Amino acid sequence: MFKKASSREVFVRLAISGPSGSGKTYSALAIATALGKRIALIDTEHGSGSRYSNRFEYDVAELSDFHPYEYIKLIKMAENSYDVIIIDSFSHAWLSILQIVDSNFSNWAKVRPIERKLIDTILKAKCHIIATMRSKTEWVMESRTNKKGVSTLSPQRIGLAPVQNNSIEYEFDIAGEMDYNHLLTITKSRASTISNKTYLCPGKTFADDLQDWIDDLNSPTLVEARPWKDWKTPEDAVEWAQELMPEISSDFLNSKWQELTAEEGKKALAWVQYIQETLKSEFE
Repeated sequence: MFKKASSREVFVRLAISGPSGSGKTYSALAIATALGKRIALIDTEHGSGSRYSNRFEYDVAELSDFHPYEYIKLIKMAENSYDVIIIDSFSHAWLSILQIVDSNFSNWAKVRPIERKLIDTILKAKCHIIATMRSKTEWVMESRTNKKGVSTLSPQRIGLAPVQNNSIEYEFDIAGEMDYNHLLTITKSRASTISNKTYLCPGKTFADDLQDWIDDLNSPTLVEARPWKDWKTPEDAVEWAQELMPEISSDFLNSKWQELTAEEGKKALAWVQYIQETLKSEFE
């Protein structure tokens, strides 16, 4: 059965990919620190996740077995105790899956449900999740102009696709790629205000943009707030509307109330819908 769509409490799913040395772990911690107070980091990088303990407050769990079930176990253990979980790195789960498959195509039928269970655990977790992923790297020759104005070719290392399932970024709300200059480029976003943006050394500024999007989704609509439950007279309804839009006179709002008709005694609901859908868009 279909029902009216409404927003539920939103937790962001952020994927950050980039080559080694691009600043993925540091950026994930900086973003997480701005998003919440309690941070858990799942470390698959042999203890390197603790290297920033002098800069940020967070707890670490080191993972030596990269089977997806081990990720699932830690995520479920942490989701109710922490505001943000950082998975550093999510690429190891994919490498573990490839190891299980072991070049035998028939093994994919066994592995896909395990992979799906890990992704579903991430999507359903009751906290924010930031997953870092390694990118494959490649050397290219780029043309540069030296101090003498002479154009020369010099080698430049660039990051390519992340070490993960090719479609993995579609599972996340927001995905971005970091380069060796610590520049994060947003490649996929469900938040229109963030789409295609770039962030140098992403941290609080990026987290604030994320938080604005989260707050907007978590805010109930006027109808969901059911303000009419506190009204006793039509004057209460008009006063409520004027508090939302003080630039509009009470006489004007009162006339609109009088003009409004609604069947089955649902005038209060119709009034809230009118304010939300008509007056707000007209006068903002």
